Amino acid sequence: MAPCRDIVQPRADGCFRHWEIDVSSVERVRSKVQRMLADILGSVTVDKDGDFIVKHESVVVFVEVMEGFGEDGTVIDVNCPMVTDVALKPEVYEWAAVEGHFKIGSCRIVPEEDGTGWIHFGYSIIGDDLDESELEAAIYAVMYTADRLDDELKEKFGGKLFTE
Repeated sequence: MAPCRDIVQPRADGCFRHWEIDVSSVERVRSKVQRMLADILGSVTVDKDGDFIVKHESVVVFVEVMEGFGEDGTVIDVNCPMVTDVALKPEVYEWAAVEGHFKIGSCRIVPEEDGTGWIHFGYSIIGDDLDESELEAAIYAVMYTADRLDDELKEKFGGKLFTE
C-alpha cells in the first residue's frame, strides 16, 4: 500500500478540512529524483510533460520517472534524442543493432510515418531504492555518450541534431 500524506485545507468558514491521500510510488520517487537533481546540478528544469531536463553542450537529456515492475515498482528512464530527420535505411538499423550498444545504455530508433526517424541514446534504472550516485552516474553516462555520438551519427546518416 502506498504511504499517505496529510492534507489540511482551510474552508470558507475558517475551519480546516483534514484528509489523507495516497502518494503513489512514482510520485514519491519523482520527488526524490527532483531533490537529487537539485543537489547534483544546483537547479532543476521540468518540461511540459513533467520530465526533468539536463542540458550539456549539444545534447538534452530527459529524466522520466514511470511505473515499473510489480505493484509499487518504479523505473527511471534517462534518455537523449540525438539526431532527428534521419532517413531510416537498413544501415541505420544495422548500426543501432550492432554498434549502438554500450556498457551503460544503448541506442534506439524511433520511426516517423514519413520514413524518417530519430536516434536516441538511453539507459534505465530501477527507482525503488535509488541513491544519488546511481542517478548521477546514469545521467552523466547518457549525457557524455550522447554528446560524443550525436555529431558522428549526423555525419554518417544525415538528419539534424536534436538541438538544431
